[in-house]
Amino acid sequence: MDGEDPPFGFSDTADTWLPMPPDWSALTVEKQDGVPGSTLSLFRRAIELRHGRIDLGDGVQWQETPEGVLAFRGADGVTCVLNAGTRPVPLPDGELLIASEALLDGALPPDAAAWIR
Repeated sequence: MDGEDPPFGFSDTADTWLPMPPDWSALTVEKQDGVPGSTLSLFRRAIELRHGRIDLGDGVQWQETPEGVLAFRGADGVTCVLNAGTRPVPLPDGELLIASEALLDGALPPDAAAWIR
């Protein structure tokens, strides 16, 4: 979507059921298109990766993690790690498919997620 003022092209009227703060103008497709590291780029890459996978499998296997970290492995061999802690955490061995933030010396920073194969 686009525009500088709410609702940023998501509606024909500014009278939406939830308010849209003016600073959300930086989050439109128009502003994030082609910007490395943007939320739009992250989701486009995730969809691209998912599109190429045939069998994601059934269920997940929870992994042992430090406090503040969640990790699970799907039947397809992809592990998802979410760091909700306050310090960077090492990632499991494997190929990094995608991460929501740049790694810090190979570790996942706080408030970030990564998918590893």
